Amino acid sequence: MYILADIIIISGLLTILAAIVLTCYSICHSLRVNKRESMENGIPVGILGWGVFALLPVIFFPALIIGSLANACLITTLAMFFIAAAALAYSKINTHITRRHV
Repeated sequence: MYILADIIIISGLLTILAAIVLTCYSICHSLRVNKRESMENGIPVGILGWGVFALLPVIFFPALIIGSLANACLITTLAMFFIAAAALAYSKINTHITRRHV
């Protein structure tokens, strides 16, 4: 009975390990092959990416200090979602205004 559980656990761990290795290989290969443009639609992509990367700990660590790990994850997820929704709304409104005046 315990042998079957061990086999399932080991096969699950090997599957997770294989997924991690393939993901790392895919990321490295994609970074070597695909070169991104520095600007897309007039937006500096690198600065935007680093801004999002820097915003995560700015939101996460104060939420972690105030509450628990689960609360910090939830607060960070919701805050990033609302920031993305606000950025999307701003972009749509700005595009609408710009196209109307042209």
